[in-house]
Amino acid sequence: MARKSKLNLRAIEKFRQAMAKGYEREARRNLIRVPLQMGAPC
Repeated sequence: MARKSKLNLRAIEKFRQAMAKGYEREARRNLIRVPLQMGAPC
């Protein structure tokens, strides 16, 4: 069981990194900026 959970954690980490990389690539391509909470009125 420990081996399976280790593999799952590695797969999850790999997937998370791939998602982050893809998001960063798209953000650069489309000049998307992550909105920051600045307390600006909506």
